[in-house]
Amino acid sequence: MLNEDIMNKDYIYPTIQLLDNEKNTSLDKNDIIVNSKRLQKVLISFNVNAKVENVIVGPTITLYEIKLGNGVRVSKIKNLKEDLAYNIGRRVTNIQIISQKGLVGIEVENVTKNIVKLKEIIDTEEFRKSKSMLTIALGKDIYDNNKIIDIEKTSHILISGTACSGKSVFLHNIINSIMFKANPEAVRFLMINTSTSELSIYNEIPHLLTPIINVDSKGLEALAWIVQEIKNRYTMFAGIGVKDYKQYNKREDIAEKLPYIIIIIDEYADFIMLDRKKEKEDLIKYIVQNAEKVGIYIIITTELPSRNVVRGSIKANINTRVAFKVTSQAESKTILDTVGAEKLFGEGDMLFKERGKIGCVRCQCAYLSENEIKRIVDFVKVQKNKYKSVNFEKKIEQVETNEQKNDGIDPILTEVIRVVVEEKYVSTSLIQRKFKIGYARAARIIDQMEERGIISTYMGSKPRKVLVSKTQRDK
Repeated sequence: MLNEDIMNKDYIYPTIQLLDNEKNTSLDKNDIIVNSKRLQKVLISFNVNAKVENVIVGPTITLYEIKLGNGVRVSKIKNLKEDLAYNIGRRVTNIQIISQKGLVGIEVENVTKNIVKLKEIIDTEEFRKSKSMLTIALGKDIYDNNKIIDIEKTSHILISGTACSGKSVFLHNIINSIMFKANPEAVRFLMINTSTSELSIYNEIPHLLTPIINVDSKGLEALAWIVQEIKNRYTMFAGIGVKDYKQYNKREDIAEKLPYIIIIIDEYADFIMLDRKKEKEDLIKYIVQNAEKVGIYIIITTELPSRNVVRGSIKANINTRVAFKVTSQAESKTILDTVGAEKLFGEGDMLFKERGKIGCVRCQCAYLSENEIKRIVDFVKVQKNKYKSVNFEKKIEQVETNEQKNDGIDPILTEVIRVVVEEKYVSTSLIQRKFKIGYARAARIIDQMEERGIISTYMGSKPRKVLVSKTQRDK
């Protein structure tokens, strides 16, 4: 929470002059005419009575809208997908019915792909007029329409894709779009980046709750702190009779305003597998189930979207998914619940599945270069000293540790050992329930018992063993 007396209204927003101009090349009209005739000729050669009615050139795909003659089945043209690709010398990515027009759309890969620059999307009426501080410049769809999303509507987001497929660029788009729309009083980031340096460039921006977390144990404690923050916010809402974040912040009688918190976990598979997998999953499950109404959202990226990495109980509560190119149909199904992502081209070609909407939208992710990111970060980080931010890092490190002694030994350790030995079972949830303490403190007590040989080391999905008997304990 940020107190009113530390609010500062002087945030200077980045300008579009910090972004590179687009340098796109559009297809020549003559090429479009030639390609249309070529496609129509191929269809006729397969005895398909059809005519190209319209052509829409997108950044990655050109959509040929075809009017079928009387008696021509749509299934016939769909069955010709591979033959069409072979004869026109281009990859045919999809053949679909455009029901609102009564046409069939044939999507053909562009020989020359246009890079969609972030500036193209930021510098639009849609982006500028969007009132949400969580507006994101996504990119352009296959119809060359700007695609803008709002995290308040999408809620939590799961992003997957192979290396160099575009997921890191999309993560940069999210962060930088928000810095263009929101001041640090209103939106804060909590970034967990334990295995890569992808996010390190943002370490000095004023929007951070705490310096970027790149130590696994601190990531665990940070999630525990977030869980406690969620509970605190619900308690505050109940105290004044409001049901969500927006209603709370609109009240004039409150002493504290609440910022949005955007949690980013980059390379989720590496983070979740390092240690204490079950404990991390329990915390993340609580967050995805309960955080939205209190203005907290989580964004997860992973190269490995398998069921062993992204558990069903977590995925079920993240209904907005972004898939860049993946390696198999199984991975595509894990992310999107459908195939298709395995056939994407890479380099920002993506399928976007938004909460509450049917099907996926194919888009080209907007591109932001390293130089552009550096210019934006350099612009905003000089304002860091304007904000007397609460030391959230200190809070995270001290979650429920105020009662600990100077030697670091928890004062209730002896009593916990007694209970654990009697129960012949140990878990953080048991300690939390028995002693009415929080997760982070219980986890540290687990570590202290392991160091003393009371319990076994971490055993993955298997419970730890209690290694000491009552007789040994009482000696």
